[in-house]
Parts: sequence; C-alpha cells; structure tokens
Amino acid sequence: MHDTGRLIHGDQEYTVIDVLKVGKCILHILKEDLQSDIKGQSVIVQIDMDRRNILRNHHSATHIVFASCR
Repeated sequence: MHDTGRLIHGDQEYTVIDVLKVGKCILHILKEDLQSDIKGQSVIVQIDMDRRNILRNHHSATHIVFASCR
C-alpha cells in the first residue's frame, strides 16, 4: 500500500492517489491535472496520517503472524 493525501501549491489543492519511488525521485500521482507548471517550485504535501497509521499497524501485525507461523 501507499500513502495518500493532498498536494498544495499556492491556492490550488490536489488529491494524491499514489506515491512511487523511481531511483532517487519520489513521484506523486495526482487525481486532478495540474493547473500550472510547478517544475522547480515548492509545494506542501500532507499525508493522510489516519490511513498511514492503519497501514503501519497492519504491516507490523503481518510480521508478527508470519513469525508465529514459522
């Protein structure tokens, strides 16, 4: 699973639906098209922390279950 959240650029807000790591680059896949070219500009990315905490807990639980199965 991946993080989701929001990307904020000025007064524009976009929904992040996927995040990929390609080499040293982090790609944020957006639901909406960008309204302007933001190459080289700063943006704010806010992670959906409730979702991240749920995923982290499930991930840890999976390790515990696998260890007990061994």
